[in-house]
Amino acid sequence: MGRHLRTAEVILETGQIPRADPLSFYQGRRAVDRFRVAFEATVGELYRLGGLGLVCAFCYSIFAATVLGIYRTLLQSGLSLTAVLLTTGMAF
Repeated sequence: MGRHLRTAEVILETGQIPRADPLSFYQGRRAVDRFRVAFEATVGELYRLGGLGLVCAFCYSIFAATVLGIYRTLLQSGLSLTAVLLTTGMAF
């Protein structure tokens, strides 16, 4: 999470999406993944608004929504409840 927050600081301070990863040391200046930049900018704003507690709540809600989505999708697919619970538990 620290890496995401530091990259978010760079994005929010400059107001620009960096062309290369500002924290990449091992692979040279590799290209920036646009999806990750969107996540980092969101996390950066949440950190400014409510600190690390708000960032954790946001990440936990994303995780919970993903597990719930897996559960509901498997349940609607017609699998037995046992198979659904086992698969969802493994995904968790």
